[in-house]
Amino acid sequence: MSKIEKAIRKVAKDREFGADQADSANDAANAENVAISRQRVPAVIKIEPGQRFELDPVVLERNRIIHPGFPEPALNSYKMLRTRVVQMIEDNNWQTIAIASAKQGAGKTVTAINLAMTMAGYRNHHVYLLDLDLRKPGVAPDLGLPEDFVGLEDYLAGKSPINQVLWDIGIDGLTIAPSCESVRDSSELIASGGMGSLFSTILSSVTNPVIILHLPPILSADDALAIAPSVDGMLLVVAEGTTAREDLSRAMDLLRTTNVIGVVLNKSVSV
Repeated sequence: MSKIEKAIRKVAKDREFGADQADSANDAANAENVAISRQRVPAVIKIEPGQRFELDPVVLERNRIIHPGFPEPALNSYKMLRTRVVQMIEDNNWQTIAIASAKQGAGKTVTAINLAMTMAGYRNHHVYLLDLDLRKPGVAPDLGLPEDFVGLEDYLAGKSPINQVLWDIGIDGLTIAPSCESVRDSSELIASGGMGSLFSTILSSVTNPVIILHLPPILSADDALAIAPSVDGMLLVVAEGTTAREDLSRAMDLLRTTNVIGVVLNKSVSV
């Protein structure tokens, strides 16, 4: 068993012990900042993405994003992750899944994009991938999108309509909302009323929606913690040889009241 895996088990055990001591009143107060409806309802409106883009397989290959020549073992691993996540979503009536890491370099952006791609259309789910790493947007560069566009940060700030920040990238059942510019007061924007409006609009626009949130690293700022109380589940991405045990322990401690549903181990030489 690797050091990372041992650390994960130890921290998870500590987290389970300490979860009962969490201040539920504080959670409720934080959750008021971003109101998310958890009731599944039939789609009542239809939002057409205002942007369309054809992905370049060369760019996808370079950035380890799923493409026609993607290695089968890696594709199967993402499909396995996809199936397990979808089972949890359907068993618990969840609608929002966050992807985060302790620090940069663990591969959370690649994990979020590839999970969204494999989930799109699976069991009739429509997936929305939102890039909420507003300090260092990563979804657009990894997909090869143009450098200058209307980003998700513009909608959250009330500067652009929702359709202008939604992209159709040619994958059935997948819509993305990438961020473009680095935002200084990003946690305030994430906790704004615009975020609640975004969720409500998306969840009422399609049947069987799933929102995947690409979050910034837990230890880099308070952005991820600002939205964590309002998500149904969170996947924590760690990388063997990159993620330090101390960083993982600190991240899990900060997430002790968050529903961490699993850990994705990247760059493992033992798997």
